[in-house]
Amino acid sequence: MERPALRLALLWAVALSGGLAVNQEERLVNYLFVEKGYNKELRPVTNKDDSVNVDLGLTLSNLVSLKEADETLTTNVWIDHGSRCPHPVLLHPALHSITVPAEGSWARLCSLASSQSLPARGGEIRSTLGYGRGSSRWVEGPSWTHGFPQSWTDYRLQWNKSEFGGLQILRLPPDMLWLPEIVLENNNDGFFQIAYYCNVLVYNSGFVYWLPPAIFHSACPINVNFFPFDWQNCSLKFSSLRYNAKEITMNLKQEPDGMLNKNYLVEWITLDLEAFTENGEWEIVHKPARKNIDRSVSPESSKYQDITFYLIIKRKPLFYIINIVLPCILIAFMAIFVFYLPAESGEKMTLAISVLLAQSVFLLLISQRLPATSLAIPLIGKYLLFIMLLVTAVVGTCVIVLNIHFRTPSTHVMSSWIKELFLETLPRLLHMSRPAESEPDPRAGLLIRRSSSVGYMAKAEEYFAIKSRSELMFEKQSERHGLASRVTPSRPKPLGMADTQELLYSEVKPAIDGANFIIKHTRDKNDYNEEKDNWNRVARTVDRLCLFLVTPVMILGTLGIFLTGIYNEPPELPFAGDPFDYSMEHRHFV
Repeated sequence: MERPALRLALLWAVALSGGLAVNQEERLVNYLFVEKGYNKELRPVTNKDDSVNVDLGLTLSNLVSLKEADETLTTNVWIDHGSRCPHPVLLHPALHSITVPAEGSWARLCSLASSQSLPARGGEIRSTLGYGRGSSRWVEGPSWTHGFPQSWTDYRLQWNKSEFGGLQILRLPPDMLWLPEIVLENNNDGFFQIAYYCNVLVYNSGFVYWLPPAIFHSACPINVNFFPFDWQNCSLKFSSLRYNAKEITMNLKQEPDGMLNKNYLVEWITLDLEAFTENGEWEIVHKPARKNIDRSVSPESSKYQDITFYLIIKRKPLFYIINIVLPCILIAFMAIFVFYLPAESGEKMTLAISVLLAQSVFLLLISQRLPATSLAIPLIGKYLLFIMLLVTAVVGTCVIVLNIHFRTPSTHVMSSWIKELFLETLPRLLHMSRPAESEPDPRAGLLIRRSSSVGYMAKAEEYFAIKSRSELMFEKQSERHGLASRVTPSRPKPLGMADTQELLYSEVKPAIDGANFIIKHTRDKNDYNEEKDNWNRVARTVDRLCLFLVTPVMILGTLGIFLTGIYNEPPELPFAGDPFDYSMEHRHFV
């Protein structure tokens, strides 16, 4: 029921075009699909034990992206099914010439050959064979014939072109024909088929050529060891899940070399130079292609054969250097300034913890970018962990320094070995100098002496307060003339020597006790301040020691970690142990 409807629709579409050529196509479609009874479910073989040869090639139009978190490679490609032209091309020296576009475009030459657009007598073919943009090789020489071997041929689609007005090519929808149903086996989205089913070119010899476009999301295991200075080896594995190796034989496509009159295997992914867009994050290093055969399984298994196209790509790290690596390094080196901050500022812990939190934010950003794998730690992750451990040690050191700085003689006693180590030995080794003590000013001693005579002046004022002015004036004169001193109410009775000393002692003792107390208090206070200053000096010594230890560790650690990534280069050859580089320059001829 479906087949008559499909045929009717096809005939209606052909009839709409009108003209003689359209009538010939209508007759040809009716001849192939109605009169000969074409069945697309059957393989195009005359014997059930025969295998259909299918050539496969891949042309890369754009490497869209590689999502590390999903481990998905997105590519825009053209899948070349059967690229060997079935028509011979006669080349003779002549004045005529045609130009064939870039490599992988020999199918267009087949179209030209089949449509008899090549010069019948002689000619010259110029082809850009993948030596870079603008490069070309000329195919010319004496008379020779070059025949392209048949590839995917369906004998049921053969016709005599003389019976159909010289019609040689028929374009048909792919759902009308038998297809090898080759799919991307390692897809990552569950969509095995191509994106757009374009028309299939069918030649009068039965040769079938199909070049459908596709946007593939293939699985690509990510090696995060050296991120962001890494390279990845991604692959696109094609196989037929419907037919085994005894039913179809998958091969890499072949293309002709006009100078040597030979065919060569296209063992690489072809780049469409006219449409290829370079990716801003990844650079293609190698693009080999291989046919793989697993002899450990039976040929009747779909896993026996496959054709795999490899993309060895290297990351361009400039984006990550500017946005992640440099900020991480600069923030990390801010931790060194913790040792320059004085403890009295109260900002040492604030700066250290701020650096630790900033590194934690960067680590969170990296974890969202990379796949959640426990097989390896990325390079930038190693650096962030190293810095976080180092900054954690810095925070602990700051706690110790602040504890030492705020110690007092009333809470801690400084032992002799601490004085010897942190006040004598380490400052000398760390080139720490103390400011020189200034010499005392002579005027300062004069002021001290003047201030010390205040007590004597107070005593004199007390003595003169109990004498009258006349006695103070004539006391000495009366004693010289032998006159006895009068006892007046303002003058007490003279005392003896012992009584005088006792009186003086009783008057001076409180002053001496007060002076001794002041001296002792001043001495204790000076000792207390000196001990406290010693603890401050110990804290500064520990700060300087940590500065000299942390700085080289941070510098060497930064260089050691990132240099291992900078020198991480992809291999010179695609496969280890295989001297072949899978390039156009060293192609294998058939």
